[in-house]
Amino acid sequence: MLFLRATATVILLLTLAGIASAQLLQTWDTKARERSQRLHSAALTALDKGQTTQAAVLLNQATSVDQGDAIAFNTLGLTLAKQGKYDEALDALQKAFKLTHSAETLLDTGMVYYLQHDYDAAVTSWNKAIESDGKLYPVYGDLGFAYIRKGDFTNAEDSFRKLIRVRPNSQLAYRGLALANYLSGEVSDAMKAADHGRTLSPGWQPVLLLLAKLEFLQGNTEAGKLRVREWQAATPKKKSTPFSMTVLGYPVQHDFHWDIFAADNFDNGNFLLARTRLLPGEDGGRRSYCSKGKMSAVLPQARAAAEAAPEDFYILREVGLLELANGQYSAAAEHFAKVLELCPTCRVDWLHLARAQSLAGKASEASYAVQEFRRQLPSEKISPLFLELANAAKGEAAPEKAPAAEPRRTAEPGGSGF
Repeated sequence: MLFLRATATVILLLTLAGIASAQLLQTWDTKARERSQRLHSAALTALDKGQTTQAAVLLNQATSVDQGDAIAFNTLGLTLAKQGKYDEALDALQKAFKLTHSAETLLDTGMVYYLQHDYDAAVTSWNKAIESDGKLYPVYGDLGFAYIRKGDFTNAEDSFRKLIRVRPNSQLAYRGLALANYLSGEVSDAMKAADHGRTLSPGWQPVLLLLAKLEFLQGNTEAGKLRVREWQAATPKKKSTPFSMTVLGYPVQHDFHWDIFAADNFDNGNFLLARTRLLPGEDGGRRSYCSKGKMSAVLPQARAAAEAAPEDFYILREVGLLELANGQYSAAAEHFAKVLELCPTCRVDWLHLARAQSLAGKASEASYAVQEFRRQLPSEKISPLFLELANAAKGEAAPEKAPAAEPRRTAEPGGSGF
């Protein structure tokens, strides 16, 4: 009996000790989480002010204090992505996903893959986010941009239209739809989508610049200049509504005003105007616009991006557009030819290729390029400039493929191209 009592006493003491240890551990965990949350809150404030380095320091401290805080790991991943540290960002996001399996983590992971130019992985991650949370509708827009970068404009348009069905006033959807149509050479459809996007967000620079390009492509010179002036009026130096990441699917508390879909956009309104000053006697105006757009700084950045992602047609075409504005016509022609090799569906670049080849003294090749655009898109309205290029080499030996069909419509006179 005495032995049984002693045993019971030992068991009771061990039980009490276990309860005390669990309570102590719980208290320690609660304190750790509270400290992690305070650090996370401070990091959000730093991110809102654009202090990315400080935010990263705070978030590393938060995840060190509480390795079970998925939110801190998630925000750390996004912050590291803003710093261009994509592998570290993915590592942080993987840790966050193991803790919560949240749709927002999948959203962030897709963003990092997109910035790494791994568009297949971005599509996979964003599809998983939609499967995880069927009401995360903005991700359809994110998917659309990933499909654009893959050169899959059909699936891109389908994704944007899915978003429009549930969010009829989605700025992101109409911006993406206009871009997909523009790249595929469907200029009239692109114009409609971009114009509607402008009504939804009058000061959104990407839409205004795209509208200006479309006007010039159709030969609407004065309208193109007006759109460029609107683009200039919406520069960040002046009062304008900052980009909201909520349109990408982010909650308000994680809105750092970061437009990742503009990350590889190097062209600007000044370079566009420079491309309308390529005729003999206009070199001074062209160089002036290039200077205003800071060509000497932007072109090396674009080329470095192209060197880092040599198979990314979108970046290569940005380089080509800048080279065309900068008077480097042979180099531009080479880039547009490569774009069409990588992305045959990027049909608008037959027109850019034609302009570059013409200015490089290759009239026959320029004529063929315009004819190829017209063969694929015979009903599209294009500037008289391109029609002149198509006819300039008559009587010369034509390239290998057959000439194009005649268009059903013609451009209005007085267009300057793009």
